[in-house]
Amino acid sequence: DLLDNYKEVVEALEDTNESLISHQQNDILYVLTIFIVVLTPLTFITGFFGMNVHFPGIDTLDAFYASVALMTLSIVGMLAFFRWKKWL
Repeated sequence: DLLDNYKEVVEALEDTNESLISHQQNDILYVLTIFIVVLTPLTFITGFFGMNVHFPGIDTLDAFYASVALMTLSIVGMLAFFRWKKWL
């Protein structure tokens, strides 16, 4: 009978440990998902401007500043949206 009690205690401790590990993994995946969601639009923007096609006005310094501003605004906008939805 005592052995059965010890077995139940060990099983409960194993379940608790697995639950804690699962919670830590969920936290890590949450952070990685935020990074991916923020960086994916930047990849599309740089891919669009990296095509070997001529866009009008793309050779100017203003176009560079506009693309940097677009990327910065997209990051700030997404982070603001995440905070508004209380995801961050």
